[in-house]
Amino acid sequence: MSEVAERGWVVRLGLCVVPFSSHQEAGQFVERLQQRLSAPHPLPLEVATPSSDGHEAVTKRAEHAS
Repeated sequence: MSEVAERGWVVRLGLCVVPFSSHQEAGQFVERLQQRLSAPHPLPLEVATPSSDGHEAVTKRAEHAS
């Protein structure tokens, strides 16, 4: 997070720059990102069946309830 002269604040995410009008807004954005990154994330289920193109699938396809 850094201040840009007379233009507000920016949060840099690699090559992406997200502008904010205040330090407080930028700080809240950073805090939210940190919470989301720290949250538990389920790993995809592994399967060992070849696909129709002969390559082995790495993850199981998501099945949506109809």
